[in-house]
Amino acid sequence: MTSQELIDNLERRADRGSYIKATWIEYANLVNPEKAKKLQAARQKVLDERIAEETRQKLERQKEERREREQNIAQMNDELSKFENVVRKGGITYNSIRVCDKTGNTKETSPILYYAEKFGIAIPLRTQGWIKNALSSMEIKDGKLFRYGYNKISSDGYKSHKHGKVTDATADYIDKVFYAICNSQPQE
Repeated sequence: MTSQELIDNLERRADRGSYIKATWIEYANLVNPEKAKKLQAARQKVLDERIAEETRQKLERQKEERREREQNIAQMNDELSKFENVVRKGGITYNSIRVCDKTGNTKETSPILYYAEKFGIAIPLRTQGWIKNALSSMEIKDGKLFRYGYNKISSDGYKSHKHGKVTDATADYIDKVFYAICNSQPQE
């Protein structure tokens, strides 16, 4: 391929809006500086279009992430509000909610542990582990834990669901959380 054929090929690429490498433009500059300027302008136009497209896509992703974050926060507030209503009015609730951090990422957690952290109620780590991993449901009467359901894993690895009346120290920690919820402002 001759130098002129290469420059003609580059001009066709520029007419189609294709990308032209900087090294090709440098070579064209050695052969024909006037055409190299036109090729450089065509290259810059393609680069500008790429940057504009990347910016548009980035803004679109940010908008989608913001919408998803707002949706997650609204869902979390709804779940927290429902849990607070059950604690205040009584009823049965499950020990699982989705909460969001400040960036809008969600995670599954226990509402007991969420509110204990929110109100600064200290719960021993072992008890936190039982609340998070075993406690599955709670029946609440008069703002206190009345009965609970929990998962028990047997020695052979089978998981079973049990119910129990409240008589242990764990219930005292849970009742402290319920007391704090009942004496706080309702979640809006």
